[in-house]
Amino acid sequence: MININFYLDKADKNHFSPIHLVIVKNGVKIKNSIGEKIRSKDWDAKVKLVKPSEYRHKSINQYILFLKKEIQKFIDSSTQSQLTDKKIKSKIKSLVERKKISSNNTMVYEDSGYLEGKEKITFVDLFAGAGGFSEGFLQAEHENKLYDFLVANDINENCELTHLARYNHQLGLDAEFL
Repeated sequence: MININFYLDKADKNHFSPIHLVIVKNGVKIKNSIGEKIRSKDWDAKVKLVKPSEYRHKSINQYILFLKKEIQKFIDSSTQSQLTDKKIKSKIKSLVERKKISSNNTMVYEDSGYLEGKEKITFVDLFAGAGGFSEGFLQAEHENKLYDFLVANDINENCELTHLARYNHQLGLDAEFL
């Protein structure tokens, strides 16, 4: 039997604790940091997710659920002889590394308090392609103005998948794609 779980490790000097993924396989623990740190007051130990008091809770929780699903899929599709501690650890590390490579941007959510006193300018991305226009606006901030991504469209189905993965799944935005 294999059990997949998440927990907070010991806090650093700034009072942030790394979130760890731990897999227990036949009494042996395999653990790895998922590359995210939060304050312990923002962790719900019962459900093993980040509380809404942490402004990045949506994206971190989606990431936790994604990791759990991917690890479970890996376990389900592997034979017992393939499920060595080393291979499981390698799979976890590759998923964490893939996330680091694909998301060097920190997004700000409405419930963070960061948006107070700032004007939101809503934008749409027509003929969006892979989303470079949207990405530029989301990273832009000028004086007291921030840009709010509402909707994108393109005829290419691959563009839709890219947008859904990047903006809805990875960043936790509610942007629509037509």
